[in-house]
Amino acid sequence: MCMSQEDEKYIEQELFAIDRGEKRSWLRQSELLDTVESSEYWRISSKSFTNWLENNAYRFGVKPPSLWRRLTSGRFIRQTKEKLEKQYGLKLPDGEKISETVGPESVELLAKIERVVPEDIFQDLATKVFAGEVVRSELKTIWATYKPVLRGKTARGKFILPPRINTNDPDQYNSLLEAITLDSFRAAGPDWSEHVNPKLYQIFLHVDPDGIKKRR
Repeated sequence: MCMSQEDEKYIEQELFAIDRGEKRSWLRQSELLDTVESSEYWRISSKSFTNWLENNAYRFGVKPPSLWRRLTSGRFIRQTKEKLEKQYGLKLPDGEKISETVGPESVELLAKIERVVPEDIFQDLATKVFAGEVVRSELKTIWATYKPVLRGKTARGKFILPPRINTNDPDQYNSLLEAITLDSFRAAGPDWSEHVNPKLYQIFLHVDPDGIKKRR
């Protein structure tokens, strides 16, 4: 790929600004890293993009794994925003406004949830996340609720695609229905229990009572 002068100028201006100590949101950093990779700017000084990222992580003040998270989370935001706006006509905040309220760790959790929940649930959740209405602790709880649907499958190994739910699989489908029910109880709060202002309301996920044989 032949790098354009426009891309080269943009990358070097951004890197120079960062070196001077100018602040850049993590999402703006993601866009910069995306351009470094797609334009193959990394070839100027490194044998691979991974090598370039490892050698330049110090400039961003974080370790390479954090840079990877910012890169992939930013890509997911841009792809998801485009999809939801085109398919459903939603108007979501622009990138810089999203990044003010949402961190890459939250986006990483949202990306995991997207692979296992129905489209309508994800659409509603993503809209709230981008609006800054869902905190990371809540996303962790939601992911813990739906994670068992995948039966422990993970994207391990090079070129292995992340696992997604298969609703034609009876076990996964039944597990999904269970997760949706649990998540509904979580979202509803204690009102359904007819207890007014309880001191504590907690949903315990995937509990196997003593004496009940666990499913494999």
